[in-house]
Amino acid sequence: MQGLRIYENDETLAFMDIAKDVDGHILVIPKKHCKNILDCDADTLSAVAQTVKTVSNHLADHCGYDGINLLNASDESAGQSVPHFHIHIIPRKRDDGIDAWPKFEGAKEDIQAVFDKVRVNTVTIDGDDATWNRNIEERNKRIEEGNGGSDFYVDEGLLNKLLSMFEIPEKAEMDVWYELNR
Repeated sequence: MQGLRIYENDETLAFMDIAKDVDGHILVIPKKHCKNILDCDADTLSAVAQTVKTVSNHLADHCGYDGINLLNASDESAGQSVPHFHIHIIPRKRDDGIDAWPKFEGAKEDIQAVFDKVRVNTVTIDGDDATWNRNIEERNKRIEEGNGGSDFYVDEGLLNKLLSMFEIPEKAEMDVWYELNR
């Protein structure tokens, strides 16, 4: 049973899981060590995601499977038992009887409170950060000064990078700047 490699490239490896719990159970790992998704660099994560997609498409297009479940546990608190980042691919067929969705007991906190705690404050584009302003006083001050009032502020340099990425014409640039900063 040694070496049941499904797919391999320079950065990743996909192989059969020997657990014998579900037919077609596959693991995808990066060749570069990272404990889990929380310490995985963007290039390694991207390589793993591309391999997961390649293998998943192969299973659906050529092996008679209808769908795919992807499973990952990052950190012991989430149930991670192997200290190397990996994603499980569970190929699925209609009415296969597999229940791969966890049974949740129900949320315990107010959704708005959780939202306020978990939303991302910074967006990074091409190495630069645009800050998502939560501070109402700062927002109101910008309105009073005539510097806009949106909850999302993008500095001009970052805006120019965004606009050039999408080749937006000059007239539209002013409209976008106005909408982002009013």
